Amino acid sequence: MIHIDLEGKSPNEAWLKKAEDLTSQLLRLDSDEARHKLIDDNSKLWGELKPWLRELSHGKCWYSEATVCAGYGHVDHFRPKKEAKDLDGNKEPGYWWLAFKWQNYCFSGSALNVPKSTKFPIRDGTSRIAGPDQDEDDEFPYLLNPIEPDDPGLLSFNEKGKAIPGDPEGEWNRQRAEVTIEILNLNYDPLTRGRQICWEKCDQRVNQALNLMAEVQKQASASKKTKLRAVIRELQQMAARDSQFSAVVGTCVESQGVKWLTKQVLHQ
Repeated sequence: MIHIDLEGKSPNEAWLKKAEDLTSQLLRLDSDEARHKLIDDNSKLWGELKPWLRELSHGKCWYSEATVCAGYGHVDHFRPKKEAKDLDGNKEPGYWWLAFKWQNYCFSGSALNVPKSTKFPIRDGTSRIAGPDQDEDDEFPYLLNPIEPDDPGLLSFNEKGKAIPGDPEGEWNRQRAEVTIEILNLNYDPLTRGRQICWEKCDQRVNQALNLMAEVQKQASASKKTKLRAVIRELQQMAARDSQFSAVVGTCVESQGVKWLTKQVLHQ
């Protein structure tokens, strides 16, 4: 997961107008049955945004960073629109007033969106927001949100490709990561294998870079310096935002603890 920066971005005006009109209609309705019907009758609206949402992440699922190229991908409502399940599977009212709010959408691979479904637990001892007059920032969900700058860093990865908590010492942060991994099926076997392959390739390139740097330090060699630059450029491309599993590459590079390499690869 990497941060999807929405600052200064917005769907086209025609789409926004339709979404605004439908939200106004929702707010005038006084029953869940009527609201759900309006939402279902206009479900094509968020589908219209799929190409735009996909482009924001360079074709990658916002949750897993896997490239969605062989499938259609889904537009997930981060906060579910008609019902929300807690950790025990109990059903609570959904966030119907956010059904047509584009900031509540995430481009997702089906292997993650299907198991997520309507699961949206919130922190024990806190209250779920219950209507459009309440602020989403006052709610404390377990699920990590790609559009929140601080959330993606709470996920990390190991050399086996497994998603793991990025802050295992912080109790709430660890819980959020663990629940997110479980609900979003982030350790789905094909995903784990893909991340492992990425890690192994990155690790090989890191070792190449370190060995070449050591040789250049011992003896001046223009050819080895050129090779070193090529390896670093490859690592930079692997860590770029448009590359699959770029967060895995970042974790792998940082795990070496080599400051000069981390700076060149991750802080281009």
